[in-house]
Amino acid sequence: MNKKENFHQSITSGHYQMEKNKSSLPALEGSGLNDWKNIGALLSSHEKKRLIALVRVLATQNLAFRGTNEKLYNNANGNFLKFVEYLALFDPLMNEHVRKIKNQEIKTAHYLGKEIQNELIQILANAIKDNILTRVKFAKYYSIILDCTPDNSHTEQMKIIIRFVDLESPTSHDGDLVKIKEHFLGFIPMEKSTSGFLAKTLIEQLENFNLPVENLRGQGYDNESNMKGKENGIYSYFSGSPSHWQVFRSYFPDFTVKSLNDTRWESRINALKPLRYNLGKIYDALMQIFEDPRLQTTSVGNSSRNEAKGLAKSIWILKFIHSF
Repeated sequence: MNKKENFHQSITSGHYQMEKNKSSLPALEGSGLNDWKNIGALLSSHEKKRLIALVRVLATQNLAFRGTNEKLYNNANGNFLKFVEYLALFDPLMNEHVRKIKNQEIKTAHYLGKEIQNELIQILANAIKDNILTRVKFAKYYSIILDCTPDNSHTEQMKIIIRFVDLESPTSHDGDLVKIKEHFLGFIPMEKSTSGFLAKTLIEQLENFNLPVENLRGQGYDNESNMKGKENGIYSYFSGSPSHWQVFRSYFPDFTVKSLNDTRWESRINALKPLRYNLGKIYDALMQIFEDPRLQTTSVGNSSRNEAKGLAKSIWILKFIHSF
């Protein structure tokens, strides 16, 4: 087994056990690259401990790792190498490690390259995901939120978020220890974003996570074509026309329609409350616009009437009402 493989095994101490076992760690008995399940494995050198800790800090703070080159003491070498240089100023071990690299005394892997950085990130991510899934399985019941968004390459990426009731202590059911947790589990490239394909992909991912589908207690979808159209359609319809807005205000003098927030999941509950508790009044407002005889004389007016009637029908079907 070469030094690179040994290094991969050594970093499997993971995200949660590194601080707990600083003084003495058991020897690694597993084998193979990315063997991240062997939490608590031995870190073979002090230099590697520092590099792993550095990766954790940069990833936790959501900072970019690399610059435009991979040379030490270059102004454009990125955060990872720049922090290595900084550590070398005060840490004798890192100072010696950097000195050997500069003087080309290290003929094998020095663990500062971009490939090692990526592999470190992936291994730590796997360890974190394993910890999350362990807590989900202990909680038993969970819900899933899916959000499809195209990336810069125009590939549809499905974001998977899991919510569950987390007990800080497995032996206690005290109310103060119960917390609602929401965790991101990853991106899945999607060929298409139809409801059938989303359901199929979700089931496959739950099987990969070893989470029983029968324990799934809630599903949330945030997709432009599949879900947001109904809520944003009502928002756009009333706020996009002064005459429509006047009708809305006659039914709701004390509050306004809210659009969905694109980044904060918690705000979406507040955005839907007016619709949830005033569905009848919104329906009446839409039907008042549809029945307005002044709109029947022009093509634009008739188009607005038809849109109002379509929205009214959409929010009054049983499936839509039950979605709340």
